[in-house]
Amino acid sequence: MRNMRKVLIIDDEPWSRQVVKALGNWEALGLGVVGEAEDGRQGMAAIEALRPQIVITDMRMPGKDGVELLRELNERYPSLLLVVMSGFDDYAYLKQAVLSRAVDYLLKPLDPEELNAALGRCAAELERREAERGAPGMLGWRTPQLFREPSGLERYIEHRKRIHALLQEMNPVALGAAFGQLEALLRRELSAADDPRRLAAIGRDFLQRLEEFASAEGIAGNALALEAEAPLSENRPANGPESMPANERHREESHLGQWGNPGEMTTELSRLYAATISSIEARRRGRGRLDLEDVRGYLDRHYLDPVTLESVAQQFLVSKEHLSRAFKAHVGETLTDYVIRKRMEKARELIGAEGISIKQAAEMTGYPELAYFYRVFKKQFGYPPGELRGAGSRE
Repeated sequence: MRNMRKVLIIDDEPWSRQVVKALGNWEALGLGVVGEAEDGRQGMAAIEALRPQIVITDMRMPGKDGVELLRELNERYPSLLLVVMSGFDDYAYLKQAVLSRAVDYLLKPLDPEELNAALGRCAAELERREAERGAPGMLGWRTPQLFREPSGLERYIEHRKRIHALLQEMNPVALGAAFGQLEALLRRELSAADDPRRLAAIGRDFLQRLEEFASAEGIAGNALALEAEAPLSENRPANGPESMPANERHREESHLGQWGNPGEMTTELSRLYAATISSIEARRRGRGRLDLEDVRGYLDRHYLDPVTLESVAQQFLVSKEHLSRAFKAHVGETLTDYVIRKRMEKARELIGAEGISIKQAAEMTGYPELAYFYRVFKKQFGYPPGELRGAGSRE
């Protein structure tokens, strides 16, 4: 994954590490689990070898426990972001977590929303740090401070996130308004004396996001870049335009005059984003008849998400009535029944094969109310989920 931030999980119980991996919205947050460790000693070795940016660690472990580990991490790796978890509401642990600047302290069994909220805060902090130093993938190359005040940078990051979310929603009207708000921010915060390369870097940042989105939808991203006359280089040097090859630097410099001010840039970006959305919608309509195997594949990828007949119909640009009839005729069960069956099969796998508790399996498959999960599970398989565990079932 491009620009993936690395996460290390430290816990002496394999099933607990599995729960963390299963509950995290890794792809959506731009994170990835790169390693696991069973105790503090293994954890320190893994940190040295893998260089993660985020560590999720349990507190009670054999050998070097969480308290000792946090103290050492605070001394040796002060920039690491830490998420602490424990099955015991112990003041000593909480105190050490606070002293070690942990992002959050989570009690087991983990709540998916709390875990992902903590991971989201970690991702936002890493993005803030990258933006401050103009890291590659954020603003194209390293620059001095982009905004006069840190608050300006924070507002820019929020605008950036909102625009990307609206692009995923394919909402051109709201995108136009969001780019207008971005223009107002840049006019307030970007100094008139700033090097024009900074404005170009911001523009390229948004073009790269658009290119990635278009490519995922089957639209050639390079055509967008050519239309904007802003070539994107996958291997752009990180330390400034001076280190670029001569031909690359010439193309870069020739682009600087295209956007003379934030208004010109945001207007052009808004037009490109809207045109891309129109192209994607036209491509989807041009497929002709509804491809039910495409629908089935979409559900197989997203059945753990809060999908509904209405949301899937919107995704494939058909009426929900047509989708309902066509899907049942093709698959032999309703779309809702198909999603429920996939969730229950996943829950059975989590409980029986992976040793996850019934409560956590229910939450992971979209059923926060345990009683309702029991009813749906028993209706699907004819026996309650506890029978997968027998007397050793953990709830």
